[in-house]
This record gives sequence, C-alpha cells and structure tokens, in this order.
Amino acid sequence: MKEAWAAAKATEKVHGPCWLKNRWMTREREMKKEGIAELIAMIRNAMATPQMDDPKKAPLYVTKLVRLIVEQFERLVLGGALDETLPKLNALPLLFSPTAGNRASKWEWAVELFKRKRVGADAPLVHRSQDTDQTRAAEWRLIAKEAVIAARYTAASLPRLDRLRAKAVAYYRFDFRRERASYGVVGIFYLLDDGGVLLWPDWLDRCRDLRVPGGVVHVAGNVRAYKTVVEMMAKEFFGDPKNSPAEELCAALARAPQVIARGLPASDRYTMGTARAVAVKNVVEAVGRLGGEKR
Repeated sequence: MKEAWAAAKATEKVHGPCWLKNRWMTREREMKKEGIAELIAMIRNAMATPQMDDPKKAPLYVTKLVRLIVEQFERLVLGGALDETLPKLNALPLLFSPTAGNRASKWEWAVELFKRKRVGADAPLVHRSQDTDQTRAAEWRLIAKEAVIAARYTAASLPRLDRLRAKAVAYYRFDFRRERASYGVVGIFYLLDDGGVLLWPDWLDRCRDLRVPGGVVHVAGNVRAYKTVVEMMAKEFFGDPKNSPAEELCAALARAPQVIARGLPASDRYTMGTARAVAVKNVVEAVGRLGGEKR
C-alpha cells in the first residue's frame, strides 16, 4: 500500500472525498495575514472574469463573490490578522457592527430588512450567532460548517468516485488510530488499474443519504443524515494521530474549567480521550443548530 501510495502521489493520481482536515487547515491558513494576499488575488481574478460583464449572470455572480469576500474577511478578523486596522474603521459588515447587535439601535431595522429580503431563506445552512459558552463556542460551529460543506461536496462527487472504484484491481483496509483509541482514520485503500489510488473512508458511503433526486439536500431538510455523517467525520478528525490542529483544540478543551471540575484522573490519555469525545459531541450539536434546531 505504501509503495502504491508513493507512486500515485508522484504522478498526481490520488483520488478521494473532500476531507474535513484539509478544509480546516485551509481555513487556518486563511485566518493568518497571508490570507489577505489570497483574498486580494481572489477579488482580482473574479473582477477579470467574463461573468461580470454578462447582465444576466452578473447579479448571481456578484452576490456569490460578496459572500465569499465577507466569509474570508470574517476569518481574517477572527484570526487577528486585522487587529491593527480595525480601530481605524468606522464601519464593518453587520456581524461586526456595534450598532447592529442584539437590542442595539439598528437591530430591529436589520431584522426587518433581512426578513423582507428573505436573506438566507434558501441557504444550505442556517446562520446563528457565535455562542460564548464552551459547548457552543465558535470553533465547534466553524468545524461543523466545514464538515457539512465537505459532506455536501463528497455527496455530489459520489458518481465519479463510484466509477473510479469500479476500476479497482486490489484493495487494502487501513486503520490509523492511537493506541487503545476507539476511533481514527479508517477506510479502504483501492489500487486502480491505471496505477492511481482511491481512498474510501468509512463515512463516505453515508454521504449517499444526503443526496436527493436532482441535487444535494440542505442541512435544514435532512438534519439527522448530516449529523450521522458529520459525527463519523468528526471522529476521524479528532482521532487522526497526525492532526495537530485537532490536538490543540482538544488540549484546550481538556484544560477548560468545567472539565477539570469533574475531578477526572490526572492521566493525560484519559483526559485527552474525554476531550476528544466531548469535541465530537459539540460539533454534532453545532450541525443541528446549523440545520435550524433550537437546542
């Protein structure tokens, strides 16, 4: 398997789903100052595309571009990349406006406008404010959002992945996890007839439940199926022995006051194991909130 993997990687013939770990690492990179250059490059490329000059396509294209810009801007703000410049500005998008918070002067006006314009009515995710308590902290919602997007991309790519799997000439089951860990990176490694490889994690087949005739269903229309898939993806994410960002999140969770107050044993293994289980639970609950659940 290792030899086949090295050969396929050298010839760029590695296939697989959309991985949560890759999406999270990209998000972390975009939250740093280097992400400013990527944002500028994205805007320049978008402004130079033919769609911007097509009167019929321009509205949808511009709307999507603004959404992407605002999302990346929010990441830069959360990552602290704009800390030096924010005090010099007198206006920001709604999420960061001091006059648009709950019960602030512009709040009722913003709510009325959003309802009248049907903002988010057809969106795949329900927007909710970032909660402050540990079980509903921002990072769990962000991980949940990236997991949902990864699941939707994977569901859409299933026909292509199925065609590739039909060309497999050999397979090997992989299972990478920590000693005595209950979950990790688990799935099937397929060797294809052209020398390429296809990675098929155990959660990939569950993405079939996300598909509906004509497309991929939104979270609000299939919360239970998304929770099932994301729970498996989160277990892989936090169970991956080589995922340092996940370890940092779990280490911070293990040091949280409510965890220490439970009187857990001093063993790092037990404490981190508990933290991983709690992290998975927090992400799954966040998926429910993205789908419109009230609790």
